[in-house]
Amino acid sequence: AALSPLLYSVLGLPYRNIPAFTVLQPGGLPVELIGPRALRRSAKGSNIRELEQRLQTARRRHRYLSTCISSHGIYCWGAVADEVRLLKKRRLLQKDLATRLVSDIRRLRAAEEIVIGGGAFGRVLLGSSFNGTLVAIKIVSLEAESASHKSAPENQAAMSIQHAAKVTSLRTEAHVLQTLWQTRARGFARPLYFGKQMVRGEQSEVLVQELLGPSIETLWWASTGGTRFSAPCVLRIGIDALRCLQRLHAAGFTHNDVTPNNMCVGSYGDNAVRLVDLGNCEAITAEDAHAARREFRGTPLFASVAAHAGAETTALSDIEALVYCLLFLVQGTLPWEGEFELVTIRELKESSLLGFVVDKTPEQAAFAFEAIGKMLRRQELRHELYIRELQAAYRAMSPQSSLTQPFDWELMGITWSANGTVFASDGTVIHAISKHVPTRPDAALW
Repeated sequence: AALSPLLYSVLGLPYRNIPAFTVLQPGGLPVELIGPRALRRSAKGSNIRELEQRLQTARRRHRYLSTCISSHGIYCWGAVADEVRLLKKRRLLQKDLATRLVSDIRRLRAAEEIVIGGGAFGRVLLGSSFNGTLVAIKIVSLEAESASHKSAPENQAAMSIQHAAKVTSLRTEAHVLQTLWQTRARGFARPLYFGKQMVRGEQSEVLVQELLGPSIETLWWASTGGTRFSAPCVLRIGIDALRCLQRLHAAGFTHNDVTPNNMCVGSYGDNAVRLVDLGNCEAITAEDAHAARREFRGTPLFASVAAHAGAETTALSDIEALVYCLLFLVQGTLPWEGEFELVTIRELKESSLLGFVVDKTPEQAAFAFEAIGKMLRRQELRHELYIRELQAAYRAMSPQSSLTQPFDWELMGITWSANGTVFASDGTVIHAISKHVPTRPDAALW
């Protein structure tokens, strides 16, 4: 059996030994091979660019053989005739090869990937590993990301430093995931491969990782129709997310974009919350390391006050953003929802100071959120104390229940398939990312 890619990096072995992955199309057939160049070269017929190169070679050989045949003239006999017959056979083989290659290229160009997610610069596709295990493949076009950076003149100074070091958001995410996996930190997707290659005709970076379930935001909409989760459910989400942040901060990184959409459950019945989308992560530095004002990064609805102020974000900023997420899930709204000006949102967050939660949040949960808010205002970074506050609130609300009780979506019988389609208990589709939707939860993924 093949070793984990991260074991190769730990042992100092080259990446060419890592198994390849394939992007899947509806029907389960491969569209494109993802992996080291040596593997992609050995697996013929799996990449459009490589097929085009082979087609050019076949056509060049066909022309060369035709020239050789013509040089012998129309009439020939003896050994020359035998040589001409051999050349004609070889030319016919090259013609047949070119015909097959043209057919394969047309098939791959017409094939559609199964898109299970996306973002500003790239997309997330459903793929398969060498042993048939389904994986998530993140693909970011370097051309699109570079064009977006060039179109924002206010970001020139920061981006010039980033491009000089050839650091992209996907490369950052791969580095953070590998660091977390090497430290055995749970609560994050397992990284399987990172590299650069041509994908569907574009130079791209690819990150292959463990396939997870839907996001908390998707399950919130599917379960409540955009209203609110129960307080015990939100407290359990908060406990899991705080543990993830604790491990991330212990590894020396801040997330900088904690939102319900960047929290996912596991796959195959594992409902533990994971943090995803680590492309905005930054290394934790001294408070005075960056005195200059920074551009805003994150999601305005959930970003911390420090992020709005352009200050250096810290681990406390992630905790503050998480509290806003939990309040949003338990209330269904936030006071600044619907505002578009960043200055207005910042003023509302500063004036509320987390004190608005008492009126719209169950009492026990409100006390826990207020206790965390007071510690944040005192700049106290105490992950274990935050977790204990939420655990105490959960036990006060559900004295007969343990922290392993089902989430709201589990109680409602909500399920999902690998391509991101979410189903109600009766099998009807509630949410679909891909247009290739199975007819029922237990149907084939395609």
